[in-house]
Amino acid sequence: MTSESNQNDIEMERAEQIKRLMRRREMLYAQLKERNLSGALLTSRENTRYLTGFTGTTSLTLIAPEGSTILVDSRYIEQAKSQCAASDLAVQLIEQNMKTDLYNLIKGLSLLHIGIEDKDLTVHQYRELLEGVPELEVTGLSDLLSNNRVCKDPGEIALLKQAVAISDEAWTELLPQIRVGMTEIEIAGRLEYLMRQKGAAGPSFDTIIGSGYRSALPHGVASEKKIEPGDVIVMDFGCIYGGYCSDITRTVFVEYIDEEMGKIYDIVLAAHKKAKEGIKAGITGKAADAIAREVIATSGYGDYFGHSLGHSIGLLIHESPNFSPAYTGEIPAGAVLSVEPGIYLPGKGGVRIEDIGIVTEVGYETFTQASQEKIVIPCR
Repeated sequence: MTSESNQNDIEMERAEQIKRLMRRREMLYAQLKERNLSGALLTSRENTRYLTGFTGTTSLTLIAPEGSTILVDSRYIEQAKSQCAASDLAVQLIEQNMKTDLYNLIKGLSLLHIGIEDKDLTVHQYRELLEGVPELEVTGLSDLLSNNRVCKDPGEIALLKQAVAISDEAWTELLPQIRVGMTEIEIAGRLEYLMRQKGAAGPSFDTIIGSGYRSALPHGVASEKKIEPGDVIVMDFGCIYGGYCSDITRTVFVEYIDEEMGKIYDIVLAAHKKAKEGIKAGITGKAADAIAREVIATSGYGDYFGHSLGHSIGLLIHESPNFSPAYTGEIPAGAVLSVEPGIYLPGKGGVRIEDIGIVTEVGYETFTQASQEKIVIPCR
């Protein structure tokens, strides 16, 4: 009975996924019509997955109201048939080569003006496309496709929350394993193993473990430096679950807390909390960033907070919009972004605290649950 129930749940989820994908394509069909475009060519893995469900590494997808097609080679044909089954999307095995088959599809549908992923397609690929179909006109659609992914639907939110939960649990389990004398690379390896053990497909980016003076490097990936008493350790990590990314940063201390670094921790945490209190739908990225920046500047460390407050996250680890001095647009409800202020003193150390959560009409709902308390790793 349980087996039948599980199978029914899987089939129901698959049916819902097909409906979600079709709704996304239908929205794109309407957007193409508004722009007098007869189709769109998908080349990036993230937009291919978002609009077709295909998770393989090699494909070309032609989206057109008259008939959409995903082109794959023999390695992926069965996978594509399983993942992309829909009445408006055909799966086609490459007959000659991917480029020639694409040109034939475009010509067969008499498409004269299509959208392309201008931020993904290389200059060489662009030239080949126009040589293959000389009469074709193209328009960049990267920003439109990216904007379509900003507000997350319930299925995406569930995957993001699970990715975050895996990261939270792995970090909590890692802490008792950290020893003086371990290298940053060892710590990164254990953390990534724990995330995989809990169901992650892999890390969502190169794990950052910065200890001692290296904690002042905001993106200092794990090195062979060994952990020492008195070190501050900045750990910035995440995983991929169901295609969606998590991103979390926590800062801990080894054996004791240096007076100034403890003070900096308190300032960063205050900036982090203050920013989250002020975020809700409609705030601009610049205004959100300014909340945290003011707390840090007022405390005398404004020159040591060099990066933006946060970024969107989804199928990619860094998406738009951002909490940034450069982003003056409004942040909509349904966008998932990080909040990650930091202070970095060159040659001494740094502190960063990062959560991710969803912007709502009334505030910011935090997904991350890992402790933000000051944690001291005892010498072992």
